[in-house]
Amino acid sequence: MRGNSDRFFLPNGAGEERLVIDDKDRLRQWHKVMRLGVGDRVRLFDGSGWEYQYAIDNMQYASNKETNLTLIGKRYFEDKKSKIYLGFGVLKDQTRMEWMVEKCTELGVDGFVPILADNCQIVLKKMKTKNENLQMSKQDRLEKKIIEACEQCGRVRVPEILPIYRIDDLQKFENWQIIVLEKNVANEDVLKIVEGKNILIFIGPEGGWSKREITLFGERKYCFLYVNENILRAETAAVAGVLWVSLIK
Repeated sequence: MRGNSDRFFLPNGAGEERLVIDDKDRLRQWHKVMRLGVGDRVRLFDGSGWEYQYAIDNMQYASNKETNLTLIGKRYFEDKKSKIYLGFGVLKDQTRMEWMVEKCTELGVDGFVPILADNCQIVLKKMKTKNENLQMSKQDRLEKKIIEACEQCGRVRVPEILPIYRIDDLQKFENWQIIVLEKNVANEDVLKIVEGKNILIFIGPEGGWSKREITLFGERKYCFLYVNENILRAETAAVAGVLWVSLIK
């Protein structure tokens, strides 16, 4: 169920005093589904931290041509001091991966890091360097799910999807606190979140982490997190790990 039915993502133009909306799908949604009319209000956000409230001036429904909006208010939301990113072994099942990013967006994840782990069950085409993104169609679908989740849950900043990384090439995150979800490895000490430091939570692919990866994580002094005695699906582990970290921050 959509929780904030009057919120919409507009990457370009939000914040201007006057807006002309000419997206036919959006106009059809406002007219046919939401039954909006002159004087009704909508909230727009562009990912910058601002949320803008607009009043509808006119609705040219007959042609579905355009709708004019007038800015009547705005609000800024402060950004987090430390962010939470989810690093995930790329899943073969697109539907499960979409569900995962949707729910983790609702829980407050600020970005997603696709990982080409040893036990990933897919072979990505054109995977030549760490800077290759997910196959375009898959990434587009993930981004759509993320935006829909932001509209629904009230977020004003849209989580980013970083390029694919290999486990052996994570220098970008060397100053982050990295937490690895793994059932068979436990920390000697109680895991504590470092205040003010960005956090990267790793969950394995369908095949789990390999022995090589577990050894590598240990050598790099990553923290291990044990959340349940059962073997969790990747998307379930993601939600559990993000929720756990969010609660103790």
